[in-house]
Amino acid sequence: MPGGLPSFAVFFKAVTGHVPYVWQEAAAAELVAGEPLEQVVVPTGYGKTSLMVAWLWALAVDLERVTREPGTVRKVPMRYVVVVDRRAVVDHTYTTAQRIKDTLEATTAEGSVPSGPGSEAIAAVSDVLAGLSGSGSAVEVRQLRGGMPERPENIRVPAGPAIILGTIDLVMSRLLWRGYGVAPNRRAIEAALVGTDCLFILDEAHIAAQALTTLRVLDRQALEETWFAGTVPPRQVVEMTATPRGGSAPFDFDAEFAARPELRDKQEQRRATTVQVVCGEGKTSDAALAKYAGSVPVRAGRLTLVYANTAATVKSLATALGRSTAVKQAGAQVIAVIGGMPEYARADWLGALARYRTGHPDRASAPAVVLVTNQALEVGADLDADDVVSAVCSREALIQRLGRGNRVGDRKDCTVTLVVGANGPEPVYGSAGAALAAALVEHAPSTMGELSDLLISPPAGEGEAGWDPPVPEVAVLTRHDFESYVATAGSPHEVAVGRWLRAPQEQAAEVQVAFRDALIDLVDDTAVAKHLASCPPLPGEIWTVPLPAAADLLVKASKAKRRMVLLDPAGIEPVNLAPTREDLRPGWLLVSAPIENAFGLTEAGADLISIRPATTRPFGLTPRPGHETAFLEDGQALPESGLSPADLSTLKGLARSGDVDAAAGYITGGGAPEELAPTFTAEELVDADGMGVGWVQLRRVRAQVETVPDRSVFLTEHQQAVGEQARAWAQAIGLAPRVIEDIAAAGRHHDDGKAEGIVQAELRTFIDDTGMLKSVADPNLDGSAKSMTDPSRPSVLAKSRLPRRWWPRVRAMIGIPAQYRHEAASADLFDAAVSAGEVAVHDPALVRHLVLTHHGFFRGPGPVIEHAEVPIPRYQDPNCAQWQTRTEEFAELNQRYGPYTLALAETIVRLADWQVSRDEALPKPVPDDPAGPASAHVMEVSR
Repeated sequence: MPGGLPSFAVFFKAVTGHVPYVWQEAAAAELVAGEPLEQVVVPTGYGKTSLMVAWLWALAVDLERVTREPGTVRKVPMRYVVVVDRRAVVDHTYTTAQRIKDTLEATTAEGSVPSGPGSEAIAAVSDVLAGLSGSGSAVEVRQLRGGMPERPENIRVPAGPAIILGTIDLVMSRLLWRGYGVAPNRRAIEAALVGTDCLFILDEAHIAAQALTTLRVLDRQALEETWFAGTVPPRQVVEMTATPRGGSAPFDFDAEFAARPELRDKQEQRRATTVQVVCGEGKTSDAALAKYAGSVPVRAGRLTLVYANTAATVKSLATALGRSTAVKQAGAQVIAVIGGMPEYARADWLGALARYRTGHPDRASAPAVVLVTNQALEVGADLDADDVVSAVCSREALIQRLGRGNRVGDRKDCTVTLVVGANGPEPVYGSAGAALAAALVEHAPSTMGELSDLLISPPAGEGEAGWDPPVPEVAVLTRHDFESYVATAGSPHEVAVGRWLRAPQEQAAEVQVAFRDALIDLVDDTAVAKHLASCPPLPGEIWTVPLPAAADLLVKASKAKRRMVLLDPAGIEPVNLAPTREDLRPGWLLVSAPIENAFGLTEAGADLISIRPATTRPFGLTPRPGHETAFLEDGQALPESGLSPADLSTLKGLARSGDVDAAAGYITGGGAPEELAPTFTAEELVDADGMGVGWVQLRRVRAQVETVPDRSVFLTEHQQAVGEQARAWAQAIGLAPRVIEDIAAAGRHHDDGKAEGIVQAELRTFIDDTGMLKSVADPNLDGSAKSMTDPSRPSVLAKSRLPRRWWPRVRAMIGIPAQYRHEAASADLFDAAVSAGEVAVHDPALVRHLVLTHHGFFRGPGPVIEHAEVPIPRYQDPNCAQWQTRTEEFAELNQRYGPYTLALAETIVRLADWQVSRDEALPKPVPDDPAGPASAHVMEVSR
């Protein structure tokens, strides 16, 4: 390869340890050439997940070509987005992506790649990818998840390679500007990251007809996007599946066998796998399977995979199998898996199944496992079962289930058993399942090869008779609805985006559910709300269930007199302390007191805090004996602290006694080791009247709040740094020079409005030694109107040195309206500078838009201020033309550039602002600081 990059085959083997398949080499070549893949049809076990390796290599080759050939544009997208309607597949793909990232970034302390086969190939590609953004990372990996994490996993660098993974609900809602759990002022960033410059993989597309329809509508609309004059690769949608519907090109096995003859032998061995069709006792296959439980094969060193069609059958089967003689004699573990299980609840069974992954060398010594599941593990799960037992389903689903058995054909004694009922309509699959059951009984395939041939190439007229459910009716996204979403503030009258994610008959919109002991122990509503606000459920403890299942849980909780609380993860709606079925919304979070056997599963419905990773646990202590949280056991030190067993015993004693003041004082330095105090805070939970409720809660200091030495961040240096960072990223992406200059200009002027006297009074306020709020006057003001609004004067501050909780009080003290936005004042000053000829840009409307939206507001009309004692920015005054025409200007910009292209420009400026703000929060020696007297401050870095 030119420039010293390795060939794809060399790079692929270095990263994965395997020789690439022919189809993977062809895909890599198409990506480098800029040819759209559109559809990838690959059988189970032939490396679909590893397409991301081809993308990484193609991106590196493309970047090197652009460097060698100035004036050319990139062909390969910057981001790789994977969307699939199965959380198990998302988790597996994330693990693979993280492993690839670790391989690329596996450097020694000296920064060199460890020696070994292919190390030079890895280093060559990694250096090109890491050099793009300057972040030092070859690729970011982000898994979109539910819950309310204190530090959401967001892409920080828009100009670097990134892999983004998530379910249909989480990714597609972002693409439609209404990301579930995403605050309105973040929506444009999320839409840009998954809507531009990405290879958008819809995995298992055959089970996502509605999502695919919506993507194709967006593809047609994307033809109107400018992609900044073609300098940004558009979003490229790829349908990926192992189970195509009619019209797809067949997989070319002959090409694979010609390149690697050993694959033919394994394929033939897999086709020889024994198959039996069993007519069981029961009207449906699920009912027959339940009665067949005692005959399920269980042997040491083998994985038996049992597929039911409903979650209810999974639960009953798992119970029955656990009692069976065969299971007890083999010492087998029985595991039940349904969709939506929390990460923490899955930890145990993931470990038990580790040695049953494809190609694991220690498989023979693994203990016997019987895994009972349903559609949750039909697709994408990297499990290689010895024995597959399945109720009859549809043709598509059965092909997927068969793909989990003897996946690569490396064993000779594997079996498949298909259990057929008395030809009644099958649950989930209806008449399609019944028709296939009849065909299986008639044809009686005895090997995997015969069964596969029957399913893929049925006798004339049979397959068409209905072995698959009909293609679901889908809704078509209208232009009007799409344009209403682009105005990210939202409207109560808009159509919910869930309509365009899932077909109406699926009824599968998802709600998140978590269980907390605190909802039993805390009887006061105010204390409950404060506890959940400060220690919210994290992704790993979240169940993701269909909305009807969440509604059933509400009923069950009501009958059991269990408290439930409904949270909007985006933080728009207030906490609902008495939710009803009608209050449930897709993506929202229902928190319940523990409910035994919730969702019908043994051990479901328990508080999972105690098994959360130590670095993410909230610390709650209650004075009631026997109710300490599980991670505060005797003799256990609190993680990341110097708390000894003796200190812990003292602390627990204080908590039990109800002396919350003493417990809080002990943690904040009264008796615990000094190193604990900066890491943790202790707060008493109180009711609405401010009275204690008997709980003191320990919390880590949140990571987004940094303690820094006393130093001021000045506006000139801040804006210059933001402009330069935005310029660097825009150049790395490959934007046109005029666009780069305008984006940099927006960075240099985005905070001009902070030079206003009232904003400076806010930013210069500090807490004196007596605990009083005081503001320091600016020594460089001469009293003239110009000096009051000149952002270039040396002492103008860019940041407050007070934590966010003080800001409303400071604003009220100074007289700043709550709705006041400095972005609007910045836009006023920018307009004046352009009119006076002091600032020259290529597209003033674009720059003004980027200035106005750098905190996520003004995508349309901005917040209104009708009456105030201070000057009102024109973009917030409904009596001014600037406010009145803002909606029209926003629409014109979307038409000129395209909504996703425009959002990408916003993302560059906003993330540059965040990056510079984080850098500024790091301690730096400042010899002379005119902003005020020296004292320790906590600085909020996100403003």
